[in-house]
Amino acid sequence: MPADQQGAPPRLQLVPEPPEVAAPTPAPPRRRSSFPPKNGRLSGDDLIAELFEACSDLHFLQDTLAGADFILALTLDKIPCALGLVSLFDINRREFVVVRQYGGKSALLARLSERAPLPLAAMRSRRAVVVPDAAKDERVMDERWKAIGVELRSVICAPVELAGRYLGLLEIGNPLDGKPFSESDGNALTYIGQQFAEFVGARDVVLEPGLVTAGAKKAAR
Repeated sequence: MPADQQGAPPRLQLVPEPPEVAAPTPAPPRRRSSFPPKNGRLSGDDLIAELFEACSDLHFLQDTLAGADFILALTLDKIPCALGLVSLFDINRREFVVVRQYGGKSALLARLSERAPLPLAAMRSRRAVVVPDAAKDERVMDERWKAIGVELRSVICAPVELAGRYLGLLEIGNPLDGKPFSESDGNALTYIGQQFAEFVGARDVVLEPGLVTAGAKKAAR
């Protein structure tokens, strides 16, 4: 080895840094169907399939009234209509209390007896009652609908119950396409009511007027 290289430190070999790799872009969330559906009202298996997917989001909510907001919005999206009511059950007075509403004049906190004909039929059958022509069915009209002040053409009333325990009601009226509600719509609202019942059953029924009205105002913004 030449004298001028004796004792010299070994040369360092520089290793080039690997090129930066961009982080993968997260996939966009799946879009829900439009409101109203482009091809008209959904029905049958298509409607149930969309509800099955959408209802999975419900159980991430912590608050009963937030769940009521979610259920009402989901129902109006999948079964487009002019009126919607979500009620919870006051076990002490055996009455259904409106906690969320869409359409017409406010009937928030209005009450309906568990013995009223339409809710009674829904609870006993454990499925939605479909009224294609509301003008010909005496079970439909009650003080709540009168206060809302909209002429009812077609109505569905679905139970929110869990193993025979009354928890609430889902009611919708007047489809936006002008046609009467169908049994397919009733099956869909029955399914939504079942999902909401599981949600409410795992939480508390909230009927405090201050919480109901404050939450309703916030949701309407």
